[in-house]
Amino acid sequence: MQGLLLQQPVPSLHLSEDFDIKYTIIAQAVHDGEEDPCGQTDASGNPVEYCRICGGVRAVAAACDKRSSCLSFDIEAQGDCGYLKSKRGPATETTYNNNYFNFCKLSAAPASGPNSCGGTYTYIRGHDINGWETNCGWKNQQGETQGYCPVKPYVLNWLGACSDYPGCQAVVVGPNSPGDEPIGYLKMRPGPTVPSPKWDVFVQKENKR
Repeated sequence: MQGLLLQQPVPSLHLSEDFDIKYTIIAQAVHDGEEDPCGQTDASGNPVEYCRICGGVRAVAAACDKRSSCLSFDIEAQGDCGYLKSKRGPATETTYNNNYFNFCKLSAAPASGPNSCGGTYTYIRGHDINGWETNCGWKNQQGETQGYCPVKPYVLNWLGACSDYPGCQAVVVGPNSPGDEPIGYLKMRPGPTVPSPKWDVFVQKENKR
């Protein structure tokens, strides 16, 4: 757990987007070959049979949400790029890959059955959880212990830290200054979530009490 904690103070947040969309997350999984091309080309100008979006979970989710043909996306476990997919479903229909996480679009999936979304976390864009911080011993530059617990990027670290930390039920994530990497903060309750354009929430589907 200690290796995942942020090693420096967190600057103020700056972001203008305001989205509200839900996905469930299947850890270390991909939908092999189920691409959703979006007209991109390679360095020679030739069409490619995939759609690669960079800019973090929020950017990839925004691109997927705008396309009815996109039913899920695979995103790098420790990076900010992902691939739009034309298929979604439970973990049994994905392929294990420890370099990616699959995000399944809930609005495009049935509530139950073989084509329903699986996963262990739910992702909600443009929301925050007020309060319910945890003190994990993180200190600022002055050596003062803070009443919150920041976790370094990316999805693998955020969800891994929450799953390993006793009592953690959610992670809220926001970027630093423009161009900086997003930071996660552990939360001891799964909600209630409130609209907040600077933040995204990852909530454990099976909350620990």
